[in-house]
Formats: sequence, structure tokens, C-alpha cells
Amino acid sequence: MKTYLSSRIYQLALPGFLVMGLLLSAPAAFAQAVEGCNPAVLDAMQTTSDARTAASNSVDDAIFDQDDSVLALTCFNQAAAISGYQGGQIFSGDFVPSLQPVIEDALTAMYDDFPDSVGNKTNIVNYGAIPLPAGNGPFTCDEAANLWSQVESMGVNPGVPFSTFQDLVNGGAPGAGAPPTVGGAPADPDYNTNWNTAADQGVFQNMQTAVNNLPAPAVQSFAGAQTPCDVMLQMGAVATCP
Repeated sequence: MKTYLSSRIYQLALPGFLVMGLLLSAPAAFAQAVEGCNPAVLDAMQTTSDARTAASNSVDDAIFDQDDSVLALTCFNQAAAISGYQGGQIFSGDFVPSLQPVIEDALTAMYDDFPDSVGNKTNIVNYGAIPLPAGNGPFTCDEAANLWSQVESMGVNPGVPFSTFQDLVNGGAPGAGAPPTVGGAPADPDYNTNWNTAADQGVFQNMQTAVNNLPAPAVQSFAGAQTPCDVMLQMGAVATCP
């Protein structure tokens, strides 16, 4: 029984020892680095990726807008003034003058953080409503309703073009005119800004240079071929043609 087990273990372990021996005794050539692709091809791939990323950023920035400030949508300056006035009446006074420098400075700093919101870019939300009005006046605020109407009417943004590979090579923003138009509608200004920034940084020019530097493939000429067999003959696929 012991002899059988020893023999069986040897049979199972033998292939592994053989493989290990082959690996350890392999010629040094197997350990040498394999030559990679043409550097010009790699450069073209990298610059093309940069150009496509720039075009994608232009689209994303035009489609995905920043949310609007809740303080702007709820007319916080009016609400603060009314609260300051009504609260002051408890103490036979008016808190609005004391609140003005604090709240107005805070609103100014807050609203500066929403330059890319829909309401700010379309001027449908009043981001200049910073000064506190008289606290004994009425509260009128339709900013949220106006923004909803604006978003509802916008639908799909028609000013976001689709850039082709040729557009990336040319480097000019898709569309014609100044600013570019898409289907007759002016292209989104954010789209143009991002695209032109990438162009100024040489993203599209680098791609154009890299593509032009690609090695031209060797293409065999079949100008003298009269039949499909002649083509195969020139390719060396057949020995003779009838």
C-alpha cells in the first residue's frame, strides 16, 4: 500500500516538476521585453482621447446646469425684512436696520456661488434681490414659479451639438456662424466656452498633429488587374490565371 501511494504521488507531482524545470532552464530571450506599438500610434490614441474628453465636457456643462439657490427662490430678503419688522414690533421697534448689513453681505456671498444655475443664466430668477425692503410691505415672490416655467419650456437643450471625429480634427466648434448655430438655434454659450478653452490649450491641434504623424499603411496597387483572379495572382494567392 505504501509503495502504491508513493508511486501515485510521484506520478501526480512529475508534471509540475517538469514545468518548473522548463521555466527555470528557459533561454534568456523569453525574459526580454516585447517591443510595443509604434509611439506615433500611442500618441494619436492619447491625443484623440483628450479631444473626445474636451468635447464631452462641453456637452456635459451645457446640459447639466447648477441647481438654483433656495434663498433666491424663496425671496429671502423679503422674508427677512418682514420677520425683522414684525419681530421688532414686540419690543416697539424695527430690527430691519440692524439686520441689513448682516443679511445683505451674507446674501451677496451666497449668490456669488450660483453663476451656472438655470435661473441665473436665463435671468429668470432675481439674484440681485439682496437689499432688505421695508418690513411692513407685502410679501410677493414668484421666483420658483418662474423657474418652473422656464425649465418646462426649455425641454431638450437645442444648443448642444454632436461633434463628429472630423470636428475634433478640424478643431472648430460644430456648427456654422459666430457663435455657432445648431439647427438654426445659437449654440449654448457654455458649450462654446469649454470648447474654445480646450482649443486654446492646443487639445485639438495636438490631435491633428498626432493623426498626421501616423505612418501611412503600405497599400498594394491593383491598377493592372482585369479580373478577380488577377488580384489574387498579384497577392500571391494563386500561381496562374486562366
